[in-house]
This record gives sequence, structure tokens and C-alpha cells, in this order.
Amino acid sequence: MQNQTSAHDEHDHILWFEKHPIRIVQRHDGVPYFAVPDLCAAMGRETCSQRVLDTIPDHAKFAGCQEEADSGLEPISMLTPVGAWWLTHNLDAYRGQKLAAWTRRVARDLCPNPAPDDPAMFLTVDAQGQLPPRPTKYTGRHTEWTDLRYSDAYLNSRINSYVESRRKLLEEAVAAHG
Repeated sequence: MQNQTSAHDEHDHILWFEKHPIRIVQRHDGVPYFAVPDLCAAMGRETCSQRVLDTIPDHAKFAGCQEEADSGLEPISMLTPVGAWWLTHNLDAYRGQKLAAWTRRVARDLCPNPAPDDPAMFLTVDAQGQLPPRPTKYTGRHTEWTDLRYSDAYLNSRINSYVESRRKLLEEAVAAHG
């Protein structure tokens, strides 16, 4: 239970996006995590399906948070700023732009000095060397994505992927004629 965090402990914030309260928990590393039900409500949705949440990378979400309910403590999903971008992108990329930009600004205010390669705060290349989807223009992540697109990390992953595919083709050819 030591990995559990209450959605109502003393380090929480409730900030307003337009007319919607958004609960925020800051974990030990200073990264703010946004409550999924609040983000969904701000996008005009009653709930978010598990299918949508499953599309968000594991490093961008935290499921160890609970909130008080009539029936006791219930689990609540929380998302990093990058996870909030993934959510808005997957639900409705264009309508979610303003909310995505807001979560990014709030995160910068609450965690002003994150590690430059922190995947909770910044878009990153995935384990297979793929870029995340291209953000829409007003999410605050378009320039970040473009920088990632031309980064050494992405270039090296593409080179390694190419070399690996050629190696496999060569092995198959040798096995077929061998």
C-alpha cells in the first residue's frame, strides 16, 4: 500500500480549466498528475473508456491513486502532462488542443525544472524507436515533436531499425539458399 496516493492529500491542487475543476497530485519527483475523470469532463465526456486509456503509454499514467467515495476508497487513474496530451489526442485531437496546452503550462508552473529527458514531461521515442503521433498545432507540443523528429535518439532508432531489418533479410536469404 505504500505506492498508493490519496487524491486528497496535502500536496494536491485543484485548478480550473475553463469551468472545470481538475484535480492534480504531485508525486515525489515533482511531476504533476492530472485526474482522468476531470480531464474527460473538461472535454465534455462523462467517462473515458478503458480502451482509450490503454492507448496511453505506461510511463504517462499512474493507477496507484485513490479517491474517497460513498463506498470507501476507489481507484482513480492519473496522467502525467504527456499522458494528458495522449488522452486529448486520442479522444479528439482538435477539440482537445486547448486542454493539452493548459496541462502543459500547469506542469511547467508546478515542476519548473524537470529533467530534460523526463518522459512524464516531454514526448519521447518509444521502445520500438517510433515517434508519438504528430500533435496538432495548438497543443504546445508541436515544436517539441518536431525537435524529437530530428533528434539523435530518433535518428539512431531509425538507423538501428534499418540495420536490423537488413540483417533479418540476409539471414533469411542465407537460410533459403543454405
